[in-house]
This record gives sequence, C-alpha cells and structure tokens, in this order.
Amino acid sequence: MSATVGIIGVTDLFAGNRYGKQHYDLWANETAGRLSTADISYSKQFGLYFLSIQAGEELLSTNVSFIANIDRPVKVDDSPVSVKGSNALFYQAIIPGKKIVLLYDSQLLLQNYPPPPNTPLTQVPQQALALTNGLLTTTPVSGVVLFGELSNPTTFAQARLILSFGLFNLTPALPDPYAASR
Repeated sequence: MSATVGIIGVTDLFAGNRYGKQHYDLWANETAGRLSTADISYSKQFGLYFLSIQAGEELLSTNVSFIANIDRPVKVDDSPVSVKGSNALFYQAIIPGKKIVLLYDSQLLLQNYPPPPNTPLTQVPQQALALTNGLLTTTPVSGVVLFGELSNPTTFAQARLILSFGLFNLTPALPDPYAASR
C-alpha cells in the first residue's frame, strides 16, 4: 500500500502589501556587539507563489526590496559597504523542524545606478576596499546571496552572506621580504 501525498499550489500575480516588512538579525560584532541586520519590504504589487505539501513542507516565493545593514566588509574610510536592492528574489521554505530563507539579487548596480532610458549601464562609482594583503578598487556591491536557517522568526541560527563586486584594480600589499624597502 502506498501513501498518498497531497500538494496545493497558490499563485497570485497581483499580490500587494506596501506596509509589509520583515526584520532579520544576522550577526553581532565581536567587539562592539552591534547587530548586523537585513530588512525586507514588499511593494504595492508583486507576484506570490506558495506551495504546500501534506507532509508539512511549504515554500513561499516572491520579490522584495531589502537593505542589509552590515558591519563588514568596510571601505578604506572604515564605513561599511551599502547593500540594498529593489527587486530581489525571496524564498522561505519550511520543512519539519526547519525554516530556511534565501534572498538573491544580481542586479544591484542597475537598481542603484540606473542608466538613462534605452542605454546600457556604463558608469558606476568606484570604492576602495583594504584587505590585509591588498588594496582593491571595486564597484559598489553588484550582487547578494543570503541563505540560512532561522532559529526563531527574526534570527538566523546560521547563514551565509555572499556579496559580489566588480574589480577595477588590485594593488598587492605584500610584507617584507616580498616588498621593496625603498
């Protein structure tokens, strides 16, 4: 005898909630204790996809705007990089005992530095990032992936935040004996 599994899917291409917001705590700074966070918001109209399986698994997918207030990486002036977008893919998956969140946006440069109508994006500002072994001149954040499991509705138990940048220049800063002493 085989088990029967029920599945229901709901699609709403005209969902809307301009006042809807969600807040997530990412991590606390080791020295200052300041929280890095991600805040998402919904718009007046967006597509919503919901799938529920009888075994207790659910998936919600939509588009959101977001701002990540993070303490790292920092630019050479010690200010954090700006991470915000207006059309990210957002997924929430619930399986028994786990709630998983995925936020993905690869078009941050177009959203934050839009070119004139009917022209390609050709100019973006440059920023400098300093690492222990190099100085990088990059674009602002061009893409983001946030993936993790929640321990409660607003806090990640564990997560990965991946930021992508375009690279203009890399200047190595190698310690002696690799660097010249003059």
